[in-house]
Amino acid sequence: MISINVRGMGESGKKGWIRSIIKDEQLDVIGIQETKSGVVDDYWIEDLWGGKGYGYCQLPAIGNSGGIIVMWDARIFTCKEVIWDERFIAVRGSWKGKDDETKNVALGKINTLDE
Repeated sequence: MISINVRGMGESGKKGWIRSIIKDEQLDVIGIQETKSGVVDDYWIEDLWGGKGYGYCQLPAIGNSGGIIVMWDARIFTCKEVIWDERFIAVRGSWKGKDDETKNVALGKINTLDE
């Protein structure tokens, strides 16, 4: 599992860079923060993941800031629940082949305080 703050997905080559990290590191789960992207579709995610066999959830950017995508290998990680608000996204699930204990994956500006 890895989490990356990409500071926007618009730069040329950034999508390929993330795709190579997923492939080279053989990731089960990746969290991408600060995508600065609106809602993305299955085709966009499939291209980023490098094929089928994935699951994902997203928190779109608001204006030109934020945006979180969590992707996982659906053959290895089973998502049971997704919880989110405007600052974070949390995924509850389990890794196949491990004990049946549910694990949590959380990303976002969790330490941000409202004024």
